[in-house]
Amino acid sequence: MNKTLSAVIIAIFLIMLSLPVKAADSTKITLAADKQSYQVNDTVNIAVKAENAKDIYGAQFKINYDKSFFQFKKDSLQSSVLVTVGTKTDQGVVSYVGSKIGDAPGENGNITIVSLQLTALKEGKATLLVSDIQVSDSKGNLISVNGSSSLETNITAPQPTKNTETTVPKEQNVKQTQTQVSTKPQSTENVQSANQKTEEVKKPENQEQAQVKGEVNTNDKAVKNIIAKEIEQPEKKLTTNTKIILVSIGIMLIFDMLLVTVVQKNKKRSQKV
Repeated sequence: MNKTLSAVIIAIFLIMLSLPVKAADSTKITLAADKQSYQVNDTVNIAVKAENAKDIYGAQFKINYDKSFFQFKKDSLQSSVLVTVGTKTDQGVVSYVGSKIGDAPGENGNITIVSLQLTALKEGKATLLVSDIQVSDSKGNLISVNGSSSLETNITAPQPTKNTETTVPKEQNVKQTQTQVSTKPQSTENVQSANQKTEEVKKPENQEQAQVKGEVNTNDKAVKNIIAKEIEQPEKKLTTNTKIILVSIGIMLIFDMLLVTVVQKNKKRSQKV
């Protein structure tokens, strides 16, 4: 019986060992960048994240970066797990430590603890590292997490700015200068001939202008004469009219005188008879 019972217990134990055991997901602290590749002088945004967080109440870790590739700019807290920003050193290390205060509950799920901004300084592949990680829950117990996590970034040379100006080959420039030198004497001769033509064109224009001026002068004199004649004509008309009147008056006087003489003669004749 005892042998049979022990054999059954061993069989059950072996069966239990052969059954798959689902391991609980552990909390993991990682680094994440906003891009996979950067150019020199770009801003590199790095985030410290906690994956599968379970009641994280406090945390402590260090971020290591190569000072030949990166320059620290600033950091900012993204979670209440840390209450102060990191302590930066001259060795390319930023240290963080802090926890919540009071009866506040711990953080759960996927969270971002802190974010950093670095400036890319030179080309190449650079590695950032989060190390010396310690995480505690709201009861003050340490949470099992990974000890470190790294992130590799690629930094390339900045792209040259596109120049929209078209460059002319040197040979073409030389040809252009040669043609310009060869055409200079021709251009001066052309200028002289053009000046002569303009002078020839100006001469008849000057003669025509003189003729026009003479005609204008003669026309002005004719107009003045006509105006003077028109002014003098009323005076001439008045003198002729007066002459006619005087002549007619004279004729009438003469006629009257003749009538008087005729009447007187008739009277004398009648008296004689």
